Amino acid sequence: IFPCEDFPAGCTVTVRGSAACPFISGRINYFEPTTFCRNSCFYALNASGVQAYALQAIGHAFMCNCRATSVILGAVAGTLLVRDCSSCDVIVACRNLVIRYWKGFCFPLFFFSFTHERDCTACKFFVLTPQPCTLFGHNTDLLFGPYNTSYPLLETHLAEAGLSPRQRNCWRSHRLATATASPPAAVRLIPPEAFSSFCIPFAGDGPTTSNPVPLPNEYQAALAQRDAAVAALRQRIAALPPDQSARLFRVLTSKYKTWLVSKHLDAELDCLIDLRHQVDAAQSECPTRRTVL
Repeated sequence: IFPCEDFPAGCTVTVRGSAACPFISGRINYFEPTTFCRNSCFYALNASGVQAYALQAIGHAFMCNCRATSVILGAVAGTLLVRDCSSCDVIVACRNLVIRYWKGFCFPLFFFSFTHERDCTACKFFVLTPQPCTLFGHNTDLLFGPYNTSYPLLETHLAEAGLSPRQRNCWRSHRLATATASPPAAVRLIPPEAFSSFCIPFAGDGPTTSNPVPLPNEYQAALAQRDAAVAALRQRIAALPPDQSARLFRVLTSKYKTWLVSKHLDAELDCLIDLRHQVDAAQSECPTRRTVL
């Protein structure tokens, strides 16, 4: 853990002070679950178009100068600090969430300097936190939603970090740290009809089989309505004659592949496949490692 002035200039996505083993393919970074260390810290610095998965209990976390980056964290026992980021998606369970602080802030020692303000814009946060999110500066177009994912060891990591999925979730609450901080219009809640669960493309052993964080009624109802629509569509497809079903499958497959290429997601799938091979190879060398893609 060091002051922000000492951060390296290039893209850095890492977990310091932890025995986490990183697997990297393309722009996807995956850190294996490991023993919790309260002094450990996740860093995402100067990242662009990166996906980072740190599915473990972490002491602190810090994002700075990231663009079009997705960060999915397990449980942060302390504070997640986010500065000078745009078009980023963040999924996190943490004790504190602080968005945009002043350069000169010494992490995690709370020393401030009132110069070189940096704001966040067009970012989405899906949060489990027992305290209101703290906002500094003139952030714009920030969207907040309730915690929306799960993985097998989530509840274990929450307990290690001193958090509970049943605690009061203050994702709706925002505390303006200064009189000139972000206007209320700059912070909005994700509407229920636009809310969806995030599926982590990793499997493993653990007690958590679904999101243990209770969703507000309107968000739960929106998910249930969407699930019902999908189930009804599946029933209609299942009732088709075999020749129509086969023709529909070919058309959907072709359209889906075209969509993947147009969104540049085909490369992302290739990276996920490569990560699976990396993890499988590591497990063959050390059978006690259980996390797999």
